[in-house]
Parts: sequence; C-alpha cells; structure tokens
Amino acid sequence: MDKKKILFKTAKTLVKSTVEELMKDDSKENLKQKENKSLSKKFSDSLFSKIKMPNVEKLPNAQEEKINPMQAAIYKKQADEFMSGQKVNRDVLKAFELYKKAAEFGDVESMNIVGNMYYNCEEIFLQDNENAFKWYQKAANLNHVNAMYNLANMYLKGEGVKKNSAEAIKYFQKAAELGDIASINKLGEIYYEGKEIKQDRHEAFKWFRKSADLGNAEGMRNLAMMYFNEGGTNNYQQALNYFKRAADLGNADAMADISFMYQNGFFVKKDLDKAYHWLKKSAENGSPNGMFNFGIYTAQQKNYYDALNWLSAAYEKSDGISAGQIAYNISRIYKKIGDDKSGFFTNLLSSDNGDAELKKAEEWLGISKKLKYDPPKNPTKNNSSSGFGDVINGVGAIGELVEGTVIVAGVIGYTIYGICSLIFEGDN
Repeated sequence: MDKKKILFKTAKTLVKSTVEELMKDDSKENLKQKENKSLSKKFSDSLFSKIKMPNVEKLPNAQEEKINPMQAAIYKKQADEFMSGQKVNRDVLKAFELYKKAAEFGDVESMNIVGNMYYNCEEIFLQDNENAFKWYQKAANLNHVNAMYNLANMYLKGEGVKKNSAEAIKYFQKAAELGDIASINKLGEIYYEGKEIKQDRHEAFKWFRKSADLGNAEGMRNLAMMYFNEGGTNNYQQALNYFKRAADLGNADAMADISFMYQNGFFVKKDLDKAYHWLKKSAENGSPNGMFNFGIYTAQQKNYYDALNWLSAAYEKSDGISAGQIAYNISRIYKKIGDDKSGFFTNLLSSDNGDAELKKAEEWLGISKKLKYDPPKNPTKNNSSSGFGDVINGVGAIGELVEGTVIVAGVIGYTIYGICSLIFEGDN
C-alpha cells in the first residue's frame, strides 16, 4: 500500500474516533447549541494532537518559509561547489540560482554574494545596480560588514540609488565600528579629501592610524603619505617607517614610494641603486605607478620593447588622466622606434621602414587625447646628452626626464602619476 493510502486511512480512523469522543463529552442538545466555530476548533485541536505525519519529502518554498537556516546552508554549500568548479563542473548561472535561494532563506553571506553578482555582471547577465543595491541593503541591515561597505559605496557613487553622501558615511561608520578595515580606510580618505564632507585631517589621521594599528598595509601607506606630505625630518622618518612596514606586507605602491624617497634623498641618503631596486620590485608586484615609472626608466636605457611591455601593463590597471598619460608615453616610444627604423642607413639594411610602429604611435596618441591627457607644451630636457636622463655610476637616473622627476609619491587612497613624457633626441 502506498504512502497516500496509508495517510488517508490513518486520517479517516482518527476523524471517526475524535467525533465519537466529542459526542460523549456533549449531549446531543448541547452539541446543537454550540457554535460551529467553537466545535470546529475543539475538533481540530483534538485531531492534530493525535496525528503523527509520516516522513514525506517536500521541497521547501522560500516564500512560505521566510527563514530556514538549515535549508539556506544546503543551498549555499551547493552554490559554492558550482561556483568553484571543484566537485562539479563550474556553472555560474546555477551557482547564482542557488545563492539566491540561500539568500531568500536568510543566509546573509549569500545576500552579499548575490549583490556582488548583480553589481559585477558575473559572466551571466548585464549589470543590475538596482538589484545589487537591494541585496546589499538586506545583508547590511543584518550587520554584514562587507555588505555595509558595498552599500555605502553605492550611496557614495549614486549607483542603483540616488547619491547620498550622508547615508554612505553612515554605513562606512557602522562597518568601521564593527572592525571592517576597508571602511576604516575609506573614512580616512573621505575626511582627508574633503569632497563628501568637510575636510578634517585630524579625523583622517585617526582612521588611518587605526587601520595601520590593525596591521593593514593600505592603512600604513596612507598614514605614511600623511607624514610625508607634512614634510620635515621627523615626519619623513615616520613616513619611511610606515612605507617599509606596508612594503613588507606586500604593498607594491609603498615600494614605489620608498624608491621615490631614495631617489630624492628624503630623510635617507640619495641612493639610485636602492631606488632602482625598490622601483623594480614595485613593478614586479603589480603597482601601476611602479610599472609606469620602471617602464620610463627602461626606455631611458633604450630597451624600448621592454618599456612598452611595462607601460602597457600599467595602462591596463589605470584609468582617466593617468591612463591618458601612459598612452601618450607609449605613443612616444613607438614613434622613436619608427623614426629609428625609417632612418636612411637603417633602410639600406632592412625592408622594415618602421611604418607599423609609426601607425601604432598615432593610435596611442589618439587614445591619450580621448582620455583628455594634455602633455607639457614646452617640456625641458635635462642635461644628459642622451636625452634619457643623467648617468651616475653607470646607472641611468630614474625618471629624470621632464620638469623634475617622473616618480611621484602617491596621494591618499589612489596613485597619481607625475607630469612627464619621454624626451628623445631630436624632439622639439
């Protein structure tokens, strides 16, 4: 006999016995006088106290069961497997569906993940900032600190919601108070820059110091920049200490900052060998600033194709004016290669006349203009006869090309590049 028949027979027997019991408790006259509602309640209470439902499997419904931690955990685990592709074939769409079910059943981490997938257009659909905001908000209201940070950024940028700096700062503050280091750094940046709120360097210093004390490399670098920008021997010493602490934790931008200090002799004795060491290390560790400046240095040594590789890598990690500046320098290198190949004696020995490089130069120049980079109108060459910077002890001076130095210490929260361009012999 199947489960349905067993269940039906059990229910029928229980109904019959329950009615008989009720009839014993009440005479027929009294039973007729009772309200149907009261009898029905008594009947149902008696009946369901006796029923023991058999173990029949049923797929849960998120709309019916708003919160179900156990089911949410199951969906979250399955979603993680489809996302990672370790135990099953990777399927981002399936992972998204499962994360969403887990979120609907109350899993806070899944809410933030669903928000991330909507915001980052995770391989499967177009960016949907409104849905991203909705899920970040759900998770943030349940004290998920990463979601608070994400929600605050959306308020700050006006993505998926009307821009609201006050709400952004409120959520950054809440997340920071719960120990979220990214939010602690962001508050420091906001107070330092003074764009979203009245500038307050003391408040910025407080948040950067807190981040640094928690062992965060970015916080250490930001704190170092505040010391550096104040100037003076004691501040330069503190700046170098925090730059080195950040560099020891792998912060590539801090490595470029150390290089800058050694190149220019800030608190330390000017040492171009150490400047080169830290700059190369910065580039190899992926700092856009480091790759850019090391590319310029490499071009000084006439290793043009290596220089193009470094500058191209820096371009991929940059945007806005910085990217435009890098594009301009890439254009200059391609033009130099093309001009060298088109020379009279070179043409006698090779059929390659440099047309391809000159075409590339024009393309990159066009990119720099689209990115609104305005190169120096009358760049001043340094005293080097080579046009690539001074040569000291056989090592080219790093970055000494145009209007001072190329290597420029970053500013709080992001990296800014110096106003520079490559100057070649023969340039006007």
